[in-house]
Amino acid sequence: MRKIENLSREVLTNLRQVLDLIEFLDRYRSGMIADPQLAEELLGKCEKFMKPRHPPLSRKELIQMIQKTRRTLLEESSVNKLRNIYRLGRVLSTFGIFATVLPLLVFMLFPPTEYYDLILGIIILGIVMINVGYPLMIYVRRRYHKILESVYAREHVNERIKKYINYLTSFVADLLEKKRISGEELTMTLLNPDYDHIKIVGKKGRFFVAIPCYE
Repeated sequence: MRKIENLSREVLTNLRQVLDLIEFLDRYRSGMIADPQLAEELLGKCEKFMKPRHPPLSRKELIQMIQKTRRTLLEESSVNKLRNIYRLGRVLSTFGIFATVLPLLVFMLFPPTEYYDLILGIIILGIVMINVGYPLMIYVRRRYHKILESVYAREHVNERIKKYINYLTSFVADLLEKKRISGEELTMTLLNPDYDHIKIVGKKGRFFVAIPCYE
């Protein structure tokens, strides 16, 4: 076993922040109502590390786009209605699962009693709740994504965020090509931020096994 050598803690910490920003932007592109303050923090952490590069969107443009789409979605009355319907569907589905599984376990573990009809009735009620709640959640997701598509289309969110994510991933690829980080270091950054307790075992070519070690 050998410990990873020559790790630049600063480079790896900054790399982790770039990967966090990629994840954040990908979730935003997928429909998450993004928090502009969190975006501001992530961008601020990455900017110093990534200078003198020129991103496809300036920091101000990206924050303004996130703020605008967030405000539009939160102020949209249909989105608020959908949010309430989704909560109802989730509650019905959750209670339906418990109302189906728990009585079924009781029925299987204990012999039939005078409460047989009651247990059967609760199971049927649970199945009905699942069949109502789950389709409600699916309906809300479909409606929300239609609204999201129209909002995102106005701001060209998908195209602009894709370009920004490609810009960030090409930066990580450049780090690998210029050997500022190794494949092992990138993998460790993706897997575990606790670099002091990672060891590499049985490295062969591009393949290796990493294990935590607290010796």
